[in-house]
Order: sequence, then structure tokens, then C-alpha cells
Amino acid sequence: YFSHLPESQRSDLTGLLNAYYVLFSDVPSQTTVLMHEKDVGDTLPLKQRPYRVCSDKRCRLKLQVEYMLAHGIDEPCISARSSPCLLTVKSNGEDRFCTDYITFCNIL
Repeated sequence: YFSHLPESQRSDLTGLLNAYYVLFSDVPSQTTVLMHEKDVGDTLPLKQRPYRVCSDKRCRLKLQVEYMLAHGIDEPCISARSSPCLLTVKSNGEDRFCTDYITFCNIL
């Protein structure tokens, strides 16, 4: 993977990655150091409708959600608030799962 580096740097980097392999996993994870909660006070809940998507993109969105649930990145939630999710394409052609909080913030 690191053929562009000189051998000494390649060896150092490989050693670092092996020593801290938990930090450089191929599977995304989340921290257990802190938790963030947003106090919305007594504001009325906003529930935005999901965006319309073609069946192919809907299947790809579902795969992303299943992946996040299976790896503990996300968890099911029952809430009166919601924001739409969408897929964008990364530079390598893979899907990136996004949530459109911008519209939500503009409404407030």
C-alpha cells in the first residue's frame, strides 16, 4: 500500500498501524468517551418528509442503514423529530450516507 514511501518510512508507518490497529480499523466505530445530547427545550417537534428516491438508491440507503445498525454505529430511535437522509457519491465512487440537517436548522 505504501510503495510511494521510502522503506524506512514504510516500516515506521506499518509498525504504527500494527501497534494501534484498533484506531485504524476498516470498520467505522464510535467513541465511548462521551455522549452528546441536544436540549431542544419546549420547541415544537419538526418532522421532515424523506426525499423521493429511485428504487436502486432506496436499496443502497437501506444497505447503509443495515451496515450502521450491524456495527453499532447507529441505533433505532423513536422520535417526533426527523431529518431526511440521502446518498452522495464519494470521489472513489462509493456512497456516502448523509443527513440533511441544513433544512431543519433553517426552519428553526
